Amino acid sequence: MYDAIIVGSGPAGLSAALILGRCRRVVVFDTRQPRNARSRGLHGFLTREGIQPLDLLNIGREQLKPYAIEMREALVVACECNGDGFSVTLEDGSRHQSRHQARLRRPGTAGTPGH
Repeated sequence: MYDAIIVGSGPAGLSAALILGRCRRVVVFDTRQPRNARSRGLHGFLTREGIQPLDLLNIGREQLKPYAIEMREALVVACECNGDGFSVTLEDGSRHQSRHQARLRRPGTAGTPGH
C-alpha cells in the first residue's frame, strides 16, 4: 500500500509528488501525454516563464529522482474511496491502494472514468 497515489504528472501532480515524496511512499501514474503538449509555452511559473510543456515535465521528473517516488506510465480508469483509503484501477485491470490520493480533473470531465 502506498501512502499517496498521484494521478497525472503535470505541474500540480509533480509538485504534489515533490512535497509528499520527501517523507512518504508515493506513486505517480501518468500517460506522458500532457493536454498542453502543443502549447508554445507555459506561463506563470517563476524561473520557467515560457518553458515548453514537455521540458517542464522532464525537469520535474529529474528533480524527483533523489526521492523514493515511483513513476509509472499507466492510464487510471477508476478511482474509489474505501474504508482504508483509496484505490485506483489501471487500464490493464491492476488495482493499487493508498492512504491518500491527489487527483486532478480535466475541465468538463467530472464523473468520467479516468479523468
